[in-house]
Amino acid sequence: MIMKKALIISLVFLLYGCINKNKDITIIHNSCLIQINLNSKKEKYENYFQYDSYIALETTDTSLIQQIDRLEFFNDTIFILDSRQASLFIFDRMGQFISKINNRGPSPREYISANDFFISESNRIYIYDGMQGALLLYDFQGSYIDKIKVEKGYTFTKLPDNNWLFYLGNGLAKAGENMFNNVLIYNENFELISEILPFNKYMQGLRHTSGSVKSAISIYNDTTYILPLLSNIIFSYCIEPSRMQSVYTIFFIDKQNEIVDIKMSPHEIENNIKKINEGIIPSRINNFYKIRNMVFFSFSYEKTRWLCLYKELEQKSILCEATFDENGLFFYPTNYFSNKKDEKIVSILDGDKFYICKNLDNKNNPIIQDINNSINGVEDANPILVFYTLK
Repeated sequence: MIMKKALIISLVFLLYGCINKNKDITIIHNSCLIQINLNSKKEKYENYFQYDSYIALETTDTSLIQQIDRLEFFNDTIFILDSRQASLFIFDRMGQFISKINNRGPSPREYISANDFFISESNRIYIYDGMQGALLLYDFQGSYIDKIKVEKGYTFTKLPDNNWLFYLGNGLAKAGENMFNNVLIYNENFELISEILPFNKYMQGLRHTSGSVKSAISIYNDTTYILPLLSNIIFSYCIEPSRMQSVYTIFFIDKQNEIVDIKMSPHEIENNIKKINEGIIPSRINNFYKIRNMVFFSFSYEKTRWLCLYKELEQKSILCEATFDENGLFFYPTNYFSNKKDEKIVSILDGDKFYICKNLDNKNNPIIQDINNSINGVEDANPILVFYTLK
């Protein structure tokens, strides 16, 4: 039965296909199959993760964050995108507020939406206005520099070969002949060179994800990984030869979400979405990490959030429930970006969630007490960034 389903997955790879405007970029299907048995014995994540440190982000009227959509550590500076406020908040490494960019408006030097951002090595900030399809370029002081026309979309990044990758998301994917292409590749001059990663046209506009942080793109060891919405396949962008490659396929035994199939009918897609929302089958995977020989990610199933750890050398999958850490803090590993190779895992602890942790703390845990002192006991404080390492 498992072999039969693995064969089906192989056929799905073929259906994902390679339909490009430019043959310089192809999709290679050579994927590692990560099989997950949801009925297997669950382990304690304390066996694999240990608390390291925290950063409490300063709370002021000017720096108050509603939602973290993207988190990046660049040298000694923390950048946080809050798309609800269309603002990019800038903090120092200690969590002290520095400034923010909030230039929403109708003028040519302003943006309608702030969907994503990118920090260049030359200390320039690209803010992606996915609604009108534009990149607005600012310096670290928030001064406007330029505006670049691109495609409307969801998220983007610069690639190691100086090309740009734009992931459009199912709502804004570009229509092809018989399907929609979800990834566009631009060269360093922002000229479109390829349209890739097609998906079922009936998935247009459908989205299912866990948490607010954008987790469609991850970068480890100079490799860019793409996690398409409503898919259990993780792709990577390879420089030489220039190509997209399916690297990992997540297969839930007896509970597989097969919405990745671009030949699926509208009725089948709607039925799958219903099952996901009801917790009958797992959600798409989120917050992908790759540290040393360990791969891990989160997903939702039966109204519970789970972590899957995959040991590549042993080809072993481990399931852990995401709850509290050994200090009584909510453990919620979240995707982030950093230009430093520190191999840290980050958990975002919202102020209201920390308030719950504090109220449940009957042992006066010193870390909880220290965090509470650092935010002066404020109940609606800015998020706390909690760091962990692999044991």
